[in-house]
Amino acid sequence: MTKQEILASLEQLILETDLDDFSQAQKPVTDTRKINQDDIFICIEGYQMDGHDFAAEAMRKGAALLITQRFLDINLPQIVVADSRKATALLARKYYNDPSSQLKLIGVTGTNGKTTITHLCFQLLQEMGKKVGLIGTLGYQIGSALFPTERTTPDILDLNNILQQMVEADIEYVVMEVSSHALALSRVDYLSFTAAVFSNLTQDHLDFHADIEDYAATKFRLFELLKQNNGVALINLDDEYGRRLAKKEHYKMLGISFQEADITIKNCRSDFQGSRFSLLKDKQYEHYKTKLSGT
Repeated sequence: MTKQEILASLEQLILETDLDDFSQAQKPVTDTRKINQDDIFICIEGYQMDGHDFAAEAMRKGAALLITQRFLDINLPQIVVADSRKATALLARKYYNDPSSQLKLIGVTGTNGKTTITHLCFQLLQEMGKKVGLIGTLGYQIGSALFPTERTTPDILDLNNILQQMVEADIEYVVMEVSSHALALSRVDYLSFTAAVFSNLTQDHLDFHADIEDYAATKFRLFELLKQNNGVALINLDDEYGRRLAKKEHYKMLGISFQEADITIKNCRSDFQGSRFSLLKDKQYEHYKTKLSGT
């Protein structure tokens, strides 16, 4: 990336620069073990380690540019930004040619059900003849090929790389689990979501979040990203936090409930042979039968 491209990408975050004798660099990196000659090393303040402490090592390994949150006493071009995690997301989007904007990206969040929902959506879209990608707890899938991942939602550099692979494979839809950790740590910032699903919220991950209100607010960030991209929110209204989320401003929102909603689930019956149910939308019924028992 050229200096002009980097500066343009980070314009909203830049505090100071020292770019004498700098003209261009290669890809953005946050792990010194992955640095190649002329890469950009982004210093992220983590919960256990601070990337700024590894800047000298990045220089020794050939980094051409540092992205930091404070000037470092290192003889290397530097850009100081307000938030290096968001800077990583912006540079990843630029380096990988903004892949999410070339896909129909569906994010699924909530405490329970993310993996089930994403896999059902993946299979339904495949049955409709669509080319679909999947990203989640079990790895990421392009067609029939499955690849491992370290996290439910990969970090933003890996995620943009995966999405670019999907673009190159002519994937049209991508269904992705979005964890609260990913939202809190800016792993999905600046992605273009077409739709997002909220399943439910229960007491969980409170070792990471301050309390359940902080946990809920973090989950809701996905729908702020969605609104910025004029995407559709699908929300479980039978959940207390789903009802609270539904009251927020959305570009377009569809509530789902066993009671009364935009999409109402009716006549639901299940046994070990499968399930039958109807969906009521716009005063029209659609009837479904599935081999999923739901018991």
